[in-house]
Amino acid sequence: MHNRPRFAPILVALLARTSATGPAPASPAVEFQDDRRAPVLEPVKVCFYRGLETACVEAPPYVVPAALQDFDSLTAEGPHHGPVVLKRADLVGAMVGGYAVTIPRKSRLDVTGTPIGTALSLSLYSRADQSFRKPAFRFEHVDSPVWVPAGDFVVSLTDGEHAPDLQFLPSRPGEKETLGFHARDGWSLIVRCVDAKGGAVTRALVGLTSPGTGSKALALGSTKTSTDGLGILNGVAQLWVTLSAAGDNFLPLQTPGVAAAVRTVAFREIEMLRGGNVRATVTIAGEPAVGAKCELVDSRGKDQPGGRIPTSEVLAEATVGRNGICETPRLKPGGYIFRVTPPGADNGEDDAVTLAEDSTTEMEEKLGRYEIRGTVKRGEDPAPGMFVVAMNELDIVAVSTVGGRTAPPAWLRVRTGSDGSYRGQVFRRGTYTVMASDEAWTLLAKREKVAVGADGAAVDFQLNSAEVSGVVVDQHGDPVGGAQTTLKLIESDGETYRPGATDASGHFTFSLEGAANVEVIAKKGGYRGSDPFPLNIVPDAEIPPITLVLKKLDSVTGHVVDSSGSPVPGVHVLAYGTVPGLPPTEVGSTETDGDGAFSVAAAPGGASRLFVTGAQCALQITDVGNDGEDHVLRCSEVSSALEASLRKANGAPVEFDGFRLVWEGRLIPREVLLEQAESFGTSPVSDGSGRLTIVGLPPGEYGIYLMSGSNEALISGGQKYGFVSDLRLDALQTAELEVQVP
Repeated sequence: MHNRPRFAPILVALLARTSATGPAPASPAVEFQDDRRAPVLEPVKVCFYRGLETACVEAPPYVVPAALQDFDSLTAEGPHHGPVVLKRADLVGAMVGGYAVTIPRKSRLDVTGTPIGTALSLSLYSRADQSFRKPAFRFEHVDSPVWVPAGDFVVSLTDGEHAPDLQFLPSRPGEKETLGFHARDGWSLIVRCVDAKGGAVTRALVGLTSPGTGSKALALGSTKTSTDGLGILNGVAQLWVTLSAAGDNFLPLQTPGVAAAVRTVAFREIEMLRGGNVRATVTIAGEPAVGAKCELVDSRGKDQPGGRIPTSEVLAEATVGRNGICETPRLKPGGYIFRVTPPGADNGEDDAVTLAEDSTTEMEEKLGRYEIRGTVKRGEDPAPGMFVVAMNELDIVAVSTVGGRTAPPAWLRVRTGSDGSYRGQVFRRGTYTVMASDEAWTLLAKREKVAVGADGAAVDFQLNSAEVSGVVVDQHGDPVGGAQTTLKLIESDGETYRPGATDASGHFTFSLEGAANVEVIAKKGGYRGSDPFPLNIVPDAEIPPITLVLKKLDSVTGHVVDSSGSPVPGVHVLAYGTVPGLPPTEVGSTETDGDGAFSVAAAPGGASRLFVTGAQCALQITDVGNDGEDHVLRCSEVSSALEASLRKANGAPVEFDGFRLVWEGRLIPREVLLEQAESFGTSPVSDGSGRLTIVGLPPGEYGIYLMSGSNEALISGGQKYGFVSDLRLDALQTAELEVQVP
């Protein structure tokens, strides 16, 4: 290493001014001593730098060149010493005589286990490296021994055919070190665990598992972090994995979709959090609410393009003790719903709360008991068995909208009795929305901005005596059970939709309150949707039953197998119809059974495009004929991955954005990418740091578009709105993109 070395300034040069007994020389000279303060007798190459100017001296005396008396810095290295770097600022005031520079001895490194005829490369990374992309020192065609600089390193031994063999190397001046080379397939991973302040997390257990959940997730290896938070995992056999970390007094975490190409090194820095919690004092009518349930509910929801779908998942819970206090387990910092459910109640009250890292949020919940009561009638008759729901504004925010019918525990939910009456309690005064629903949770009527005071509130509902009812049949007149029905209510200020479903005999009903203009439609997988059926509803007028017709589509059948021909159960098969210039249209979806078999609706026309995805099968895209044949779809042994960093021009990360992908000229629909992310446990959109990972992709040519700047219709029509890049993904490759989002 006699050229100007590439290295991080990890060695410290110690300088001392030598004594001068005679006239000062024309130029100062440099004398070298090793870490034992013994003179360095072997040749040392010392180079002086000023801007772009360089001058080197390779034999004693090491006199500073006259033209570079005001040099900025110097470097020095010998065959068995150094390297060191020294800034000129460290030489201020030492211009008479010479300089004694301490240049530590290198250590001797012997590498064993190298197969005969194998040429190894050796890379040294500083353990403090922030990315592990570029080594501090690199040696090609290594022959033992190798003289390496003193310091603490991560060593990478590579033969070009296997995963880099990563090891820790404490290189001490003048010592002899030995490392053995281990040939493993796959890729290797360096992990650094840090806390919220950037400090090292020691002895954290870091593990890798294959994609999937439960028994489908296979352990692939684990390690514990060292004193500087580093851990290494060699020979990762799968292209993408889930990375987990757990440590004493830290919250366990999982990072799905960690991917790298074979024969490469990947690096991940993991921020481990202690989290925060809630300690609440809870009273009802001034008395401790002993036995009340306290819960922290997810208010962030599920990642989707453009934002998150709210959910009502309970993440932590505790019980109020005799002292009137509950204290929840710790969760990661962020916003949550804090829910209190009094003893014996099915409903409770919600508050927004923000948890901070390594802290406890104190809350005081002063609750009362306030009755909401009333009757529900259908015409002049009582309507028994109906549900009445009351929610305040925060309850509405916390409700899951997936499927449209989720009833979270915070709602007051009561049923009407035989006389149509109901009564129930809420625990705070305020403004509520009160709704009447049937047993299927189909909305029938709604009252907004109901004031609940000290005396509670009375809310009555008067439903029409006649219902919108009918039957859904196929083209042969046979009833279709389990079909989705939707009533579209057309109002002056917009449209609202009320979902429903048919029973086993194909029948459905909708109840309404007052006059309305509506349309009713039906749909079911494997069928072409019905035409809308319009109705003009007059209060208490008879409504003849209606019939909605679904046309059963032809089907595509087949099997999904792996590379050995064994069946692959539990993977998703989605069928789409395609028309040039238009986006693909989904016609059906299913999962393979235990034998890997599937039957899914066929697209109109002569062909269907099938997308197959699942944790056991990378994405496959196949066009098949609607010919009645048993189509065998084979999961490939190889796939590709894509990692991207999405940022604004000012460097700020972009959250909740994603990609639309065109593979070999075929648009991959959004629903397929969402299913793909769900299968592999990754997010379909960028996280808070702007990172986006898509794994399990078929190799090939891709067109990449920003989700926020494009849509499927524009892309299918050949428009370039939101276009990012054309990119080829080779088998077993993970491509990295840096994307500036407008």
